[in-house]
Amino acid sequence: MRDDDADYRMVFEWLSDPLVAEWYGGRDTVRTFESTREKYRARLGGSTTATIILHGGEPVGFLQFTALDHSDEVETAEELGLDDPAGAFAIDLYIGEPSLWGKGIGSRAIATFTRWLFDERDATVVFADPRVANPRSIRAFEKTGYTKVRILPGHERHEGRDEDCWLMEARSAPASGIHSGP
Repeated sequence: MRDDDADYRMVFEWLSDPLVAEWYGGRDTVRTFESTREKYRARLGGSTTATIILHGGEPVGFLQFTALDHSDEVETAEELGLDDPAGAFAIDLYIGEPSLWGKGIGSRAIATFTRWLFDERDATVVFADPRVANPRSIRAFEKTGYTKVRILPGHERHEGRDEDCWLMEARSAPASGIHSGP
């Protein structure tokens, strides 16, 4: 993701779609272009790396990953059960075009970025924390080899409620050719 109003506007438009917001960020979140720009601009250059997912050369979603050994995120090494956060990363994403949901794009993005973290960033473990109420996200992570570790009770504030999340992890890079069909 670039520090560019076009990228911020694209993310703002995706998150303004009630279908996307229902699963990422919440429909009750008040967003403006300016607040979106500031939120995502703050992520540039820190421990979290924000990226745009491309499909067929076109932007279709957002993915971010965080190096947990350099993070000031709420997700601490202790919360995740890590003695040493070196080599630990967290990943989070959404597909911003609902017409593309269910086509395996999210799973391919997860697999690609997870493999990249293992190969290029020397990851030892990669975590995700999808809400228990989001089976589509859970399945996308499972398809790429992530396993459920435990429930994180009340882990995410979403639409006025503290929602349980699954702590999921990958301890090795996913195999090539993620199968996205039945």
